[in-house]
Amino acid sequence: MFILPHLLWGPRTPYYVGKQRCAEYWWTTMLFINNIYPNMTDLCMKWTWYLANDMQFFIVSPLFIYAFFRNPLVGLGLLSLLLTICMGATGFLVVYQDFTLPLYDAPWFPVTDLIYRAPFARVSPYLIGLLTGFILFKLKANKATFPRVSFTFSEDSNN
Repeated sequence: MFILPHLLWGPRTPYYVGKQRCAEYWWTTMLFINNIYPNMTDLCMKWTWYLANDMQFFIVSPLFIYAFFRNPLVGLGLLSLLLTICMGATGFLVVYQDFTLPLYDAPWFPVTDLIYRAPFARVSPYLIGLLTGFILFKLKANKATFPRVSFTFSEDSNN
């Protein structure tokens, strides 16, 4: 992490990689919690916030998968409850913080810290993907056959 400032060079390098930020908050990236702490202005490598989201979702997903296979109705109820809570929390924050549309007119970092990077705002598509995977598994759609496609190469394709 500390050699990163030496590998990059450009007018925006200090914005993306700050020596002080990396020296102070490098551990949040290693623990995959940099989407929660620190705030967006203090992140070391700002582009890694979604890796933390993905890792957190990946760690929690076996609980949902187990619930689906143990009792599909309980799994569906748990997933529906979490989806409702997460979407409701996101909507509540938008209204409570008075974030207006279009969001580019509002200051960006409060929106980023409260909603954009937050796991509860990003987990909904992941949960819908888990549900879709379970449905496809149950319907045995993963055994679907696709027509064979043959590719013909000719001299014209080389031109």
